[in-house]
Amino acid sequence: MSVPLDPNSSPEELFESFVESGVEDFKAFLAKYPQHAEGLKEIYERREQVARELEESLMAESFLHRSTRLGDGPFASAFRVTEGMVIGDYRVLRLLGRGGMGEVWEAEQVSLSRRVAL
Repeated sequence: MSVPLDPNSSPEELFESFVESGVEDFKAFLAKYPQHAEGLKEIYERREQVARELEESLMAESFLHRSTRLGDGPFASAFRVTEGMVIGDYRVLRLLGRGGMGEVWEAEQVSLSRRVAL
């Protein structure tokens, strides 16, 4: 989608167009729409903040940083799941099965109080 030329577009519509266009020069984009510069800057800053918070959140999850080691056999993960472990929004309840591709665990999705398979 190309950047709309309609100066009556909302800052949200303009920003969506900017993101979809793949254009990387935000300052040049702002120069095209000076009447919406403040609103566009606010949206851009909020988006950047959300991206930073998401990255920090993912980096804080220790299970994403477990190393794998190479050996003569198949890849093996250093990460091990145990009953009662909490992974993100999930509380691990019990092992359901194990096979060549990994393990399947019954868990509870805490936020929705529902049983799921991990």
